[in-house]
Amino acid sequence: MVQECIHVYENGHKCGRIPRRGERLCAAHQAPRARHDAEESFNREMFAWVDRLDAMHPADLLDTLQGCLSAIQPLIERKSSRASRVAFTRATVAVTTVIDRLFANAPPLPGNQSAAPALSASEIDALYTRLLTKMNQEGLISEEAASAAALAASSLPSHR
Repeated sequence: MVQECIHVYENGHKCGRIPRRGERLCAAHQAPRARHDAEESFNREMFAWVDRLDAMHPADLLDTLQGCLSAIQPLIERKSSRASRVAFTRATVAVTTVIDRLFANAPPLPGNQSAAPALSASEIDALYTRLLTKMNQEGLISEEAASAAALAASSLPSHR
């Protein structure tokens, strides 16, 4: 038998919603203090996150942003509408483009005077293909997404 919320409304009807496992009240009828504590904890965590981001160098900030987008990508791919996936992909591409431009124009870092050799378009294509294949094997993207990304990359004018 499924446990139902034990809250009784003023008209005598029971709530009937399903509470979390081991609890007697649904989320809407939990004690306000418990909800307030959870919200306060979340707010403290987010303020600490903002302080941490505020102290970062812009390049590290962009790298962190890219990591955050990568962390939620599986959720977006599984649960979002096509329009949301398009918006997410556009945001990810925009961040990646900013990072690429930032590092393309940046002087070498101190202590790292040896710059990486420039790659040809065919070498970039080969690396991109290997990356997509590895991501597909690891289950990070579907085979259809990898194929679509490879097709889109091959049609870019900068690759030719």
